[in-house]
Amino acid sequence: MFFFPNFFFSFSFKREDSGFATRPYSDDMAQTIDNEVKKLIETAEARTKKLLLHHKDEIEKVAKVLLDKEVLKYDDMVELVGKRPFEDHTPHIQIPKEEPKQDEQSDKSK
Repeated sequence: MFFFPNFFFSFSFKREDSGFATRPYSDDMAQTIDNEVKKLIETAEARTKKLLLHHKDEIEKVAKVLLDKEVLKYDDMVELVGKRPFEDHTPHIQIPKEEPKQDEQSDKSK
């Protein structure tokens, strides 16, 4: 998680009658904000590259299978890269599992 220094939150943006936001801070503060945002982006980019390189083999496996299959389901991903290395704490998100085949659906309706 990233945190901005407290001085970033000591101002507010007000709109003039023209509808454009005015900048209630100096050019120096604008440069400070730009520098902090740039650091956040560079840090996120470095972390992303590190993760991609660390998981390169798994990513290549998934990419190769995607060349043949249009959609990968949860079970496909588990087979390719294994179970998630952490417990899923997002019960509101339902991970799609393999859907029953057409024959199985028609058997249930009988």
